[in-house]
Amino acid sequence: MIRSTLLAFLATTALLSAQDDKAVADIVAKVNATGASLAPVSADAKTYRFTALNVAKEFSDAGLAPLAPIADKITSLDPAGSYDNGSFFVMNQVYGFLLHTAALMGRGFSLRRCPVTNLFEALMFVTWLVCGVQLRPPSTVL
Repeated sequence: MIRSTLLAFLATTALLSAQDDKAVADIVAKVNATGASLAPVSADAKTYRFTALNVAKEFSDAGLAPLAPIADKITSLDPAGSYDNGSFFVMNQVYGFLLHTAALMGRGFSLRRCPVTNLFEALMFVTWLVCGVQLRPPSTVL
């Protein structure tokens, strides 16, 4: 009795797994046909990684729609073209530079001299220089 129940359970699980694998294979083929990449994390894994780096210029958020049925199986998602190429990070660099400039100016005015005479002030000046050197427009090449 238990043996036949167990065999029935295993057969049902295998059937559902085969149907699930077929659905996943169809989605993988559909996504890969667009130029994006949906691939297993490893040879025997049931989890996938997605990247749209190859089609970054044409890719939009609508390209993520085919992934909805297997969203629970995706462990790595790199939509590449669906965000704005790092302008958020560039603005953080600009704000950091402006805050360093304000801090250096405030310290200089309070001391009535250039604030580079001790280790703290020299390191503050060096970090300000590094922030200034790092300022550049966002890269358009992926």
